[in-house]
Amino acid sequence: MDQHRDLRRGVPGRRAGVRAGTVRGGPRQALRRRAHQRDRRRTSEVRQDRRPGRKLEDLDRKLVRAAALAARETGLTVASHTTAGIAAVEQLEIFDEVGVPTSQFVWVHAHAEEDSAYHEQVARAGAWVEFDGLRPGETEWQRTCVERLAAAGLLGRTLIANDSGWYHVGEPDGGEFLGYDFVYNDLLPTLDPAWHRTLMVDNPLAAFGR
Repeated sequence: MDQHRDLRRGVPGRRAGVRAGTVRGGPRQALRRRAHQRDRRRTSEVRQDRRPGRKLEDLDRKLVRAAALAARETGLTVASHTTAGIAAVEQLEIFDEVGVPTSQFVWVHAHAEEDSAYHEQVARAGAWVEFDGLRPGETEWQRTCVERLAAAGLLGRTLIANDSGWYHVGEPDGGEFLGYDFVYNDLLPTLDPAWHRTLMVDNPLAAFGR
């Protein structure tokens, strides 16, 4: 498969030999949340759609297992775009079944889960917990999430990101553009300076520097 070649040997063409850096995936509920969030002009504190039954569906399990198998074959990290904590936990169970270390799993969009117990559970299992969805002047929830993990001794399993800059096909000028500086200008100044290197250098290197 071309994807397998890209992961193992690198992409062909002018930049031959450049390997893919991550395996991107996630259950479909994250994609549904993305569409809904776009309609709402994306707020940083995702608190809508708190209905029960957000566990992995059968197709989701197949997709996650495929990502885990790719991670096992290549050693790459899987960045799983997931909004529900229970779904993140279930993915870790699949990774365990396949025999992939939890350190190769990143729970992207973890800020969308209100129950911080899930953040701690996934981090304690050895996976990475990423808080993103930053918007101008709307970073208080993400700051709280980071501080809670730090207080639990889990800053070393924490990632932060913008999750910004989309181009929306069909919208004038690609829709509302959000830049890439919210981490630096809005979130980091509210966090303990002693954490900055861990969050911005050490943890990303450990998570993705394979």
